[in-house]
Amino acid sequence: MTALTVDPNARFLTTQFGPRLVGLLNSPGKRALAVEAFDLVASSYWRKGDDVARNWMIGMCPPLGDRSPLDAIAAGDGDEVLVAARAEARGDHAN
Repeated sequence: MTALTVDPNARFLTTQFGPRLVGLLNSPGKRALAVEAFDLVASSYWRKGDDVARNWMIGMCPPLGDRSPLDAIAAGDGDEVLVAARAEARGDHAN
């Protein structure tokens, strides 16, 4: 069995983003950070939270140097992603 089939965070992220993108998150810690950021953003939107969070996670994010949150987590900048996710959840949009 691979990590993607055993790790519940990997299963969730694979459902949201597909196995190719989740493959960039090559450790359980990175996958946990991605789920935490996703949940922060999703929980701040009433009806379409998962859709908004999914788009936020793959889109360019100015606070992250126009990298996507998934790319930033893959590069080891998970703490910066959580700061940006908390700001998004508060409504502090950077655009």
